[in-house]
Amino acid sequence: QIGTVLIPDPETLRNAKTPQFEVIRAVGGCANSDTWMQRNADVLDTPIEVPESPQHAAAIGVACCAMIGLGVCHSFADVSKQIRIARRFEPVPANAARYTELYAVWKDAEKRLEEINGRIAGICLPEEN
Repeated sequence: QIGTVLIPDPETLRNAKTPQFEVIRAVGGCANSDTWMQRNADVLDTPIEVPESPQHAAAIGVACCAMIGLGVCHSFADVSKQIRIARRFEPVPANAARYTELYAVWKDAEKRLEEINGRIAGICLPEEN
C-alpha cells in the first residue's frame, strides 16, 4: 500500500480540472531508486523524469527563485531550461495495464471495507468519532 500512499491517486489525477501531465518530475530521496521510479511510471502510466541531484531540489528551487529575483533569469521558463534531467522512466504498457486493473480491485476492496474500518476506528479512536 505504500505506493498508493506516496503516489498520487491515479483516478484523481485523471479527473483533475487541471491540465494532464505529460511527464512528472520526481525529487527527494525516493527519486534515487530506479525501481521505485519505474514503478511510479507504471502506476501512473506517465513518464517520470529525475533531475540531477534530486535530493537537493528544495535548495535548487530557492536558488532558482533568487536568480529570477536578481534578474539573472527572467522567468521560471528560463530557469527550467537550466535543469538537467539525469534519468527518465517510461511506463511499461503491460505493467501499466496490470496496475490499472489492480487499482480497480483496490477501490472495490476499499469500498467494501469502509464499514469495518469505521467500526475499528470507533474502537481505537473513540474520541475522534
